[in-house]
Amino acid sequence: MVHAQEVSGDDFVLTRERPEYDPLGIRAGAFIFRPKLANKVRYNDNVLAREDDEEDDVSFLVSPQARLESDWNNHALNLEAGADIARFVDRSDEDHVDYYGGLDGRLDINRDTSLSGGVNYSRLNEPRRNPDEADGQERTEFDLIQGDLAFIRALNRFSLRVDGAATRFDFDDADIAGGSINNDDRDRTEVRAGARGGYRIQGAYELFVQGYGNQRIYDAARDDNGLDRDSRGFEVAVGAAADFSGVTFGEVFFGWLSQDFDDGGLDSIDGPLVGASVTWNPSGLTAVVGSVECTVEETTFTGASGYVSTAVDLTVTHELLRNVILEAGGSFARNDYEGIGRDDDVYEAEVGARYLLNRNAYLTATYNFFKRDSDQDVGQNLDYDQNVFAIGLELQL
Repeated sequence: MVHAQEVSGDDFVLTRERPEYDPLGIRAGAFIFRPKLANKVRYNDNVLAREDDEEDDVSFLVSPQARLESDWNNHALNLEAGADIARFVDRSDEDHVDYYGGLDGRLDINRDTSLSGGVNYSRLNEPRRNPDEADGQERTEFDLIQGDLAFIRALNRFSLRVDGAATRFDFDDADIAGGSINNDDRDRTEVRAGARGGYRIQGAYELFVQGYGNQRIYDAARDDNGLDRDSRGFEVAVGAAADFSGVTFGEVFFGWLSQDFDDGGLDSIDGPLVGASVTWNPSGLTAVVGSVECTVEETTFTGASGYVSTAVDLTVTHELLRNVILEAGGSFARNDYEGIGRDDDVYEAEVGARYLLNRNAYLTATYNFFKRDSDQDVGQNLDYDQNVFAIGLELQL
């Protein structure tokens, strides 16, 4: 994935200060401790994300979180931990507990040079909406370990970013009646590294070129279909960025991506790369954020080497009152599977509101719509519609 990393600016609605409603945190020496507890009740009309045999249910979600942030003039160090505990009224086999923890930091070498990075661990469950979800009696759990490191240097009109990241996936087997589904052939390590160089012209504009390489290494020499899914690839792009005093900022880039697989039975993935991100603050009360991303995603779907996901996303945030924030958004993704002629169209939409009671509490209400339309759905139950309603109370210090 080629990221939009260098453009500065803010979504005015979400980042503006609200002294009477912003949490203060708890001072702990040179750090600020920020605890939070989110409580939600959700109604889902298609819990298993199926086209047939739809089941609805109500669930309760409790999410304790804690973040420790440094309050230094230079450098930064942050630690974070949390959990999501879900309990369902009828489908108790959908109950799950996710948890995570990690740290990130920044070393300011001088005014124009910094080194940043982080590492985190998560124990997660795989959403039923995931196209590779094993459809076991319970949700598939997996471990996710991530680490990243970036060197950033600015010199007059020139800028340079060199960064890399490593991600480790380790899936549990999925239980089914009379046995289990082997997920060991999905365990893998992904490594990605590259650089981006930019040249700023006329103050508000920047031209840049960037390139990244990756390697994806599976634990199993071959998957359950006898295929070696190890691969390596690259992405290169040129683009332009603009920042008009943080009011309107964004970038667009074009390039090429390629992913080659060790197994001759898996087709290579090659194609044009396009991406964009933009934030427009027409006023201090409204923000519009949009993006286009193109990525190569992994799959163990029979016969497919992987798929190219091209996603478009748009979100509008509006401050109706000082303590009432509204949000609406939607996204569309076309997932083009290589080797099997399968295309999935994935739609998401959301509307929500946040009512700030005081600096320590706020109410939330959201509605989410999810839909997948696959042209390879014969007998595979890939298509689904899902509606999720939620109300919540979030407490913070």
